[in-house]
Amino acid sequence: MTSDQFEKFCIVGVGGHARTKLMPAIAANGQSVVAVVSSQPAKNFPDTDVFVRLEDAIEKLPRDTAFFIATPPALHFEQARLVLQGGFDLFLEKPAFVTRGDAERIVALGEDRPVVLVEGFMHRYTQLYSELLAVWAASRERVRAIEISFLIDKMPPGTFRQEPEIASSALFDIGCYPVSLLADIGLGQAGLSVSGLQFAGNPDRTRIRVAGSAGNIEIDIDIGVAGAYANSVRLRMSDGETIAFSPFFYGRTAERTITTSRSGKSAIRTLSDANAFEIMLARPRSAWLGDQAGRSRQMIEVAGRLEGLAQTLSAAPLAI
Repeated sequence: MTSDQFEKFCIVGVGGHARTKLMPAIAANGQSVVAVVSSQPAKNFPDTDVFVRLEDAIEKLPRDTAFFIATPPALHFEQARLVLQGGFDLFLEKPAFVTRGDAERIVALGEDRPVVLVEGFMHRYTQLYSELLAVWAASRERVRAIEISFLIDKMPPGTFRQEPEIASSALFDIGCYPVSLLADIGLGQAGLSVSGLQFAGNPDRTRIRVAGSAGNIEIDIDIGVAGAYANSVRLRMSDGETIAFSPFFYGRTAERTITTSRSGKSAIRTLSDANAFEIMLARPRSAWLGDQAGRSRQMIEVAGRLEGLAQTLSAAPLAI
């Protein structure tokens, strides 16, 4: 590449996420979607090269094109393999992979080539995320519990999320967020297990509880579909103080809050976060290469933890 800025993208899989979040962010950055891989009619993508087969895009596009794979998780391994073997930089929609083995093989493939490999956790590029990391670094010895809630009021209709395979379930689609956060703060090896399940077999209503611990820190994760939206991370301290960050796993421009509570009194600090998708996609290529080894380890860690939870969920469904 002649520039340290990604300038051209090929989007693989143009669903609602790509149309409403990725493509607008690319345009806002002054970058370009020069191609898509999609079965949709070419007329849907004016002034853009349209490929039905990923192999054709890899063969014909110039090497300074970055690929962004936004297909269902179960398809990522084979698509990522093709893109990296072609020598292209690659962004992968989260979760990057559904098994630890898949993640390890793709990371190894990337290590053999001077390419960028990114798992698209956009919340990592928000001010709220930085604020939580700062509190964690300063107060880790006081933290006695981490409570994470990521609940949506309904699953997007007509998507892979209605498919019965566990790789399409809320465990992967939503659960990857809290699991990634634990990896980010050094608790990727925390003991976790599925502690409860509501509406098993109904992807539009599934709700999953995951519990565990890391030393003297208790972990509680609540994910899936519920009557009301919830998106927060709460740290409970040994002295009774709690600090909550909300909405945490969120990428669009929005007001965020940090709520500190003690002895029945609360203080709320509000901050304004910019569009994290834009920030993520504008990050220099050299910066991605600079921290790629650490991100790759976390990618493997997250995939392995999700795989383990999926095996537990499949083998022994529970009721909350």
